[in-house]
Amino acid sequence: MKKKFSISKKYLLNHYFIKNKSAQDIANILGCSCSTIYKAFSDYNIVSKSMRYYKHKFCGKLSSKYKDGRCLKKYYCKKCKTNKICYENYLYGSKLCKKCRGKIHSKLMKGKRNPNWTGGLNKNKYGNGFNNTLKNSIRNRDNSECQCCGLKQIIHIKKYTTKLDVHHIDYDKQNSAKTNLISLCKQCHIDSNFNRDYWYAFYTYLMEGKNG
Repeated sequence: MKKKFSISKKYLLNHYFIKNKSAQDIANILGCSCSTIYKAFSDYNIVSKSMRYYKHKFCGKLSSKYKDGRCLKKYYCKKCKTNKICYENYLYGSKLCKKCRGKIHSKLMKGKRNPNWTGGLNKNKYGNGFNNTLKNSIRNRDNSECQCCGLKQIIHIKKYTTKLDVHHIDYDKQNSAKTNLISLCKQCHIDSNFNRDYWYAFYTYLMEGKNG
């Protein structure tokens, strides 16, 4: 049976630093392995002599790789001047924080420059009949669940804080016929804006099954 050792922090500090014993010496005295002593060091957050020597002799300006203390400096986004950035970004990158880079990217990908541009169709207004009453009737018809992935509206509200979306199958916002509307969760609605021909055919097929 493996012997368990109960080593106090005071004992370790006394033998290791005051009596200048090595970890191996202490292990020999106690009749245990050296790894047991190092584990005790870790448990008591005792820094070994070699690590202390390294920190005092080779860290900071004493290190051969020391440049100018750039890791200790604080660098800020050149645009907002409030969010911190890493020194690699400051020296070699855009010098912008993640938030500012995202805003610039959104502007660059807006309108005709976006690969998903459809000629401004998304700017068309919905028809007058497309109201909350109609949307609720579509959700009730679809059993309050996404017709693509099956996500229940109760879970959707918890996840997105909104009811299920109501999607125009033919992407014509003026066509609010019930056969052209279908309940989708937020993620499936986003997916429907990519590869529109596929999703138009898919949801048309689903509606034919409902109406048939």
